[in-house]
Amino acid sequence: YFTTTNLAGDVVATKVVPNIDFAWSDGNQPADGVAWNRFSARFSGTLIIENEGDYTFIITSDDGSRLYIDGTNVADQWESYGVNSKSTFRKLTAGEHTIRIEYRNIGGGTAKLKLEYWASAQNISRQVIPSRRFRP
Repeated sequence: YFTTTNLAGDVVATKVVPNIDFAWSDGNQPADGVAWNRFSARFSGTLIIENEGDYTFIITSDDGSRLYIDGTNVADQWESYGVNSKSTFRKLTAGEHTIRIEYRNIGGGTAKLKLEYWASAQNISRQVIPSRRFRP
């Protein structure tokens, strides 16, 4: 976590999270020393895919976010304000895939960030990626 809104400066806090599903507001700060209404964060981990197939990822944020899968920026809404969702379709092989999310909140309203996926051919309904499929 950074106290700037552009992922710059010193990292002021780190922590392991089980999945990406947050709503921060007054009295609910993202980490010690980080104000809920003006900060940025970078999350990274490994997504475990059991079966090769087509997957849809949905990232929802207030304010900006970027989603990278295996090093490729697949959903960029860095300049968005208010709650927005962006989806992307990816064909993934079975195994491990790297996930990175960059996030910023520049003030006002509740700070939100959520990463969901679904794959109808795999019988996976739209859901937050469960902790058993996401490893820090």
